[in-house]
Amino acid sequence: MARDRPDRPSLVVANRRDHPGPGIPGPGAGDRLGLACAAALRRSFRVSRAPELDYCPACGHPLQDREAFGRVRRYCPACDQIIFREHKVAAGVLVELPRGDGPTGEDQQVLLVRRRLQPRQGTWTFPAGFVDFDESPAEAALRECLEETGLAVEITGLLDVIAGREHEHGADIIIVYCARLVGGEPQAADDVDRVAFFPLDALPPLAFHATQVALDKWRDSRMGGAETGRYIGDSEVTAS
Repeated sequence: MARDRPDRPSLVVANRRDHPGPGIPGPGAGDRLGLACAAALRRSFRVSRAPELDYCPACGHPLQDREAFGRVRRYCPACDQIIFREHKVAAGVLVELPRGDGPTGEDQQVLLVRRRLQPRQGTWTFPAGFVDFDESPAEAALRECLEETGLAVEITGLLDVIAGREHEHGADIIIVYCARLVGGEPQAADDVDRVAFFPLDALPPLAFHATQVALDKWRDSRMGGAETGRYIGDSEVTAS
């Protein structure tokens, strides 16, 4: 749970929509990912189910229920096709700002943004958003960070893969990367109205369960309690 304390950010800015973004250098290839992704997929929480389809997305014919591949699924008799539901995937970054020389997570700060819109308006989370059809999760995470904060970051590792839709319009899966700040000027934009770095012992009210899960994982990894996966893909990913 987020601690009930006043906001104590080291950096806060107001919303600005005219934010020319600096180029983001692509993350370098790292070591192999190992079992981090598989272990992360075991994390789950209450899922808000999206409504089932009533009509075929290809031809518009009314759908029926049919047993297929071990469960009841939606079926189009006109197309003779099972309609498989697709996950909505989001990606985000936990950007850390080193602070001090101590070994624990409390010696560092993490970048959070305050939501300008519902749901959870006025609460905080890490920069994140939906993955577009023509981009990778890493590209989406970099793009969303730049759009929301004006900051250029570089991915350093995979933090977690979290499953479970928390509200009607939310993602079913969110892929969270660790990242480091490499440049840019902080300026809140898009669907956030504040940008700030917070120490872990003075977090503001958090927006989502996934936000808390990711921050807990990040804290554990920085205190030696867990390992983050190494990012190995999209070695030429850049955004500007």
